[in-house]
Amino acid sequence: MPATALSRITTRSILWGLPLVYFAVVVTFYLRTYDSAQVKITVAQMGITALLGLWLMEKLEERRLSLSAEYLPVYAPFAALLLSGAFSYLVVSHFKLWNIDDMVRRLLYMSAALIVFDKIRSLDAVERILKFLLLALFVSTFYGFIQFLDSRFFPPNSASMPVFGLDIFIWRQAFQKRIFSTFGNPNFFGDYIVIMTPIVLSWALAKKSFAAWCLLALAWFNVAFTETKGAWMGVGIVTSLWVVLYSLCIPLPFVEYLRKKIRSVIIVTAAGALTLLMLTPGLNPFSIPFRIYTWLSTWEIISGSPVAGIGIGNFRLAYSAYRRPTIFHIEAKHNTETDHAENEHIEVLMDEGILGFGVYVWLIFMVSLLSYRALQRWRRDGRVDVRAYHLLGVWSGWLGTMIHNNFDVSIRFVSSGVFTGLLPAMAVALALSDRTWREAAVAPVRAIMETSPVMSVLRRLFQGAAALVVAVVSYKIFVEFFDIQQRMLGSTHPGDQLMVFLAWAFFIMFMGLSAYSYFHSIWNAKSILACLAAPLLAFPIYFFWGWFRGDVHHNVAIVHSKGRQWDDAIKHYQQVIKRNPGFVMSYYFLGNVFNDRWDMEPKNRADWGDPPGVMRRDFDRAIEVYERIRNTLAPNYVQMHYHVGNLFLKRAEWGIQNNEPPEKIREFYEESVRRYRLYQHLDPVFPDNYYRMGYVLTRLGRFEDARQEFKKRILAFRCADLTGNGPFASLINQSHWTSHAHPDPEAYLNLSKSYLMSGDYRKAVATHIGYLRQIDPNNQQIQGELGVLMHNRDAILQKIRQMAPVSSPGVGYGVEKSVIGK
Repeated sequence: MPATALSRITTRSILWGLPLVYFAVVVTFYLRTYDSAQVKITVAQMGITALLGLWLMEKLEERRLSLSAEYLPVYAPFAALLLSGAFSYLVVSHFKLWNIDDMVRRLLYMSAALIVFDKIRSLDAVERILKFLLLALFVSTFYGFIQFLDSRFFPPNSASMPVFGLDIFIWRQAFQKRIFSTFGNPNFFGDYIVIMTPIVLSWALAKKSFAAWCLLALAWFNVAFTETKGAWMGVGIVTSLWVVLYSLCIPLPFVEYLRKKIRSVIIVTAAGALTLLMLTPGLNPFSIPFRIYTWLSTWEIISGSPVAGIGIGNFRLAYSAYRRPTIFHIEAKHNTETDHAENEHIEVLMDEGILGFGVYVWLIFMVSLLSYRALQRWRRDGRVDVRAYHLLGVWSGWLGTMIHNNFDVSIRFVSSGVFTGLLPAMAVALALSDRTWREAAVAPVRAIMETSPVMSVLRRLFQGAAALVVAVVSYKIFVEFFDIQQRMLGSTHPGDQLMVFLAWAFFIMFMGLSAYSYFHSIWNAKSILACLAAPLLAFPIYFFWGWFRGDVHHNVAIVHSKGRQWDDAIKHYQQVIKRNPGFVMSYYFLGNVFNDRWDMEPKNRADWGDPPGVMRRDFDRAIEVYERIRNTLAPNYVQMHYHVGNLFLKRAEWGIQNNEPPEKIREFYEESVRRYRLYQHLDPVFPDNYYRMGYVLTRLGRFEDARQEFKKRILAFRCADLTGNGPFASLINQSHWTSHAHPDPEAYLNLSKSYLMSGDYRKAVATHIGYLRQIDPNNQQIQGELGVLMHNRDAILQKIRQMAPVSSPGVGYGVEKSVIGK
């Protein structure tokens, strides 16, 4: 029986739509969102969801899969990995809003794999996808070459005004001389080239294409100037892997010679990787220690929940409580988060436990076994099948990135991760093509039709409703995209003007093709169930569009925050939260806006979320936002506890200025100390946390507790070597990272003043003298403070003798609070 009208439409749409989506993920970027790669995420989410909707319409009408039940072992690991992600999110995860993105990506990547199984049933379909991937590689590497020329032969942007170069976009030279192409990050671009290297190699040999060899040379030129050691090593490993598999599986005379040299290839690759590993500490002394300390913390998390894991995407939630103090010294930053474990396989084990990791290993083993058997089968035939080259390319590209992700996590980001479903599914489709492609050619197709008049009328009603939903969603997306684009029309920057044009071109092409495919499919549907798929999938498409729109609002809100335009900033942050309720950064920044704005006049602002009739201050609003982050999103997000401590301190001092009762002020001070201690457990390196806590304890009259905090800072009480004395320790341990002190002048100044305020003049002087003798005899600030103490010795001692105990918080001993700490 010939294919139904719906099947012909959906098949054609999927066979062209799938490669278009992957092409767009690679080449698109949009510089008016907070994250320039957000458009890649949105294209992947909306594109794969749209394809999934078309596929489901066809399957619901035919009520069967194209492959029979005997292929269930092939489907099973992909479906099991999809279900493992869903189970991990729904059952294991406790904080679901923030990590919904990771669960969505797993579902979409594995859904794309199932679509490939079902629809990629011919050599033409395979080669269409590969051509689009190669075209995307050309576009991205050509732009990378433009960035190379721009960074070498054109001046950088100045602080006062942009300088126009060969790269006309506003992000030019964002990484100085490093190439990042359309990916916005040299590491992600390098990982993408790792994936594509064996695909280009296989295409060049299969088609005897000189253009493909030129493209490979251009890609390797780009990866060299990403200056990413992981990508260099990844390209070397994946190329060597491809050579080994090529020599084992392709029946050519030259390959027979190459096969005899496999040992040499492996030795040369291992020697190259080892050499690069040994050179890495010299090229970047932070790379290896950062990864090893991160892995040590990740293993501690795994040991706490080894069977079911902690939930997909929860690394960034859990890691902050396990992070080594050494990491803060390596990064020299405190207001950032580590999103991933720097090793994909360890992170899967941490996320989904032994159960999910077993499914993950099963998938790798099954794909590799089927691919190797197919290549060996074709080899025994004594002929070179073009499918063997394509299979070799996609299989080794996927395996290569799996190897590369032993020390990288680019696969966790859409630009590289989107291939984790496509490549293994294409490998399996090619490996089984001897049987499945012939079966597809002869398999009968049976459409389920409602033949009664009543059902026909109902079907038409459902078709009309489905078409209306698709039309409304398309219209809303178009109107909102128009609004975004309008904001850029006032820019005279040529890069912005080009981006407006390219954005409209891509938007109209993709939205037009999607709307046409859906309307055409709905009109030709013969089943009510098939009609239901379209409106059901339209809602997640609009939901994902909301994430993109939210990222635009987030970018605008930051601009208003920097300009201290508080009302506009609040309005845009609330739009982000409305459209993407799991975007924790917007909550965090919104709390910071209320903290900075600090309007303490009680008023009711319903548009800011104030309950009806309740008068609130900015302090109350900020606390509400921070507590929402803590209770529902990310309990230890970045420096949240430190900021909340500052907020309570600020509130206490406002209370002093406004004559509030001492008991109430003390409560705010005590809560401030409690929040500072929470942050100290997470980041024992951050100096301001000690100074603020010491200041508050001093205001409370707890001088000994304050001195203990200053001493903790000086002695670096948790910056100990936690890695043991193994042979590798010398490579990852450096005294300024592990066992050391923090001899900050400010810590000694605060310690001396604490002694002085508690009446111990001798220790106050001795603290300054000790610093000058043991640490820095030329420190002018310490010298000045010591001079003041010595010059006013008699007056200070007289004042100490007259001191009385502190009677209430906020009353000191005649020493200005500004000299106690920050």
